[in-house]
Amino acid sequence: TPKVLKDVMPQLIRIILKLVIADRSDQQEVARRALADVCHKFPELTLSHVVPSVLATFDQTADQSAIQVPEGVETGLPADPKDEAERIVASQVAAGIVIQEAIDSVSAAALTNHRADVTKIVQIGIKSSNQEVRTQSALAFDVLFQTLGAQILQEIVTPLLRSLQAEDADLSKIQNQSTL
Repeated sequence: TPKVLKDVMPQLIRIILKLVIADRSDQQEVARRALADVCHKFPELTLSHVVPSVLATFDQTADQSAIQVPEGVETGLPADPKDEAERIVASQVAAGIVIQEAIDSVSAAALTNHRADVTKIVQIGIKSSNQEVRTQSALAFDVLFQTLGAQILQEIVTPLLRSLQAEDADLSKIQNQSTL
């Protein structure tokens, strides 16, 4: 029922995020299908939980230890704290997969209330220093473009181009100062 789903949605989304980065492809596929099913049936409720969870994953302010992994699930996450960078990358790739699946499973109308945050998530991912995260974010951008159309180009690509121009200008200033 919708009430029960509303109560369990935060835990469900955390489990789905973990299963998406599981070592076993069957667990990944089950997680993706479950997310797609829930998005189709309850798009607004699902997006209201998926978007903040994914945004927190990209911000890396969420405490990873707070996410409970179901028993018997092998995640691809490293257990060694010195491999924190690998854990962050794996989490961000999973978050990109989840947001891509969510975008693909809801209508353009359902995305309206979450458009700004979804756009921010895709922008953050595309700017990532990690190739896997950028690739997954590009796939999410493609689905977002297919769902919302050309208007999304203005919201994502234009700010990215401005930031590249600003970085290029800063680099030129540094190079000019170093030649003095």
